[in-house]
Amino acid sequence: MQTRKSSIARLACVIPFMFVLPSATIAADKEVEELRAQVVQLSNSYEKQERTIRLLESRLAEMEMGQRGRGLPQGTTLAQAGQPGAASADGTPGSAPADGPVVKEAPRSRTTETIVQEQHALFDRKFTLETGLTYTRYDRRQLVLSGFLALDAIFLGSIDLQQTKANQWTFDVTGRYGLSDRFSTDFNVPLVYRNNTYIEGGAGGGGATNFSDYQLSKGPGLGDISVGGYYQFFKETSSWPDIVGSLRIKAPTGEHPYGIKLHNPTNNTNFAVPKDLPTGNGIWTSSIGLSFLKTTDPAVLFANIGYNYNFKRSFSDISSTLGVRTPGEIKLGDSFQWGAGLALALNERTSLSLSFAQLISRASRTRQQGAGWQRAIGSEANSAVFNVGLTHTLSDKLSVIGNVGVGLTPDAPDFSVGIKLPYTF
Repeated sequence: MQTRKSSIARLACVIPFMFVLPSATIAADKEVEELRAQVVQLSNSYEKQERTIRLLESRLAEMEMGQRGRGLPQGTTLAQAGQPGAASADGTPGSAPADGPVVKEAPRSRTTETIVQEQHALFDRKFTLETGLTYTRYDRRQLVLSGFLALDAIFLGSIDLQQTKANQWTFDVTGRYGLSDRFSTDFNVPLVYRNNTYIEGGAGGGGATNFSDYQLSKGPGLGDISVGGYYQFFKETSSWPDIVGSLRIKAPTGEHPYGIKLHNPTNNTNFAVPKDLPTGNGIWTSSIGLSFLKTTDPAVLFANIGYNYNFKRSFSDISSTLGVRTPGEIKLGDSFQWGAGLALALNERTSLSLSFAQLISRASRTRQQGAGWQRAIGSEANSAVFNVGLTHTLSDKLSVIGNVGVGLTPDAPDFSVGIKLPYTF
């Protein structure tokens, strides 16, 4: 009896667990399903976020590339750039950002500013100091015939071959400062070093194959200092270029070429070379001009025209004959110049420029004391040069500019190579 009661008691204890265990199992299974559903939902959401992030990154890269193409600094928002329909810092479409007004136009990149500064003028009330070094090469050959033609076939007289090789190094310092948003000024101080080699045929009794040569150096010496002013008549718009007028005065601070005597340093009777070399032209010169500039991303188009007027000046000696002193006046021929080109931004820091420049000058005149004006035969000139330049921005304040010029006419230098380092304070 006792055993039966014990069995019944154990059964009574087990029966409740028979109902509780299935319920707990069901609850656990339901929680697992819910967790699994949450994991799937979060996984799908994560995949969507990844796709959204990739799309946003791609869109951001496109926008940054577009900003660099327009000259905007990297990180500038559309609202800061003043783009139509762009949201401001407070999220209101088209309104001004919270920290300032909307910028109406994209600011120029540093590379573009350097191009504008070299080809045009800047009016940003900053001082820029530029140092530069330029090497110029001239090589002139001339065949001189002294005699007459007999029987239309035989030349009777002397044949003289003359050659001049000229090398010139110019180190100049240029300062620029914007006095207002429309007016700026600059000055230029050059130091000139020259080395010439003269070659003449007819040495050793006039032999056609015998030559004499002579080298002459000068400097470094002060060249002609100039001062200029620039006024902005029209600012660039979407359909109108920047137009700047300029006025420049060049002072005769260098050594002039008038009165330098010719002498014969060898036993070659045909040889006549100057005893010294000049570092300036000895004449006051005023220049007036207009320059035009239009930004068409990623290129900058520029052009200029100008007229140079040379004032007449008196000298105590204008003769080149040794032992002769002749007072007189010199009037160098006035000249007209023009040029045009483009600068192409290769990236945020580097640009390439191509340009053409031409200078056409009239004949010079001389007048000895007590006589009339005489035209200097062969003094007219037509100098045309093709230039290739490369500008690289080293920092926000310092740039380096390289230039190679190739002469296209006999009156132009054979070639020139220059480097400039403008630094903006």
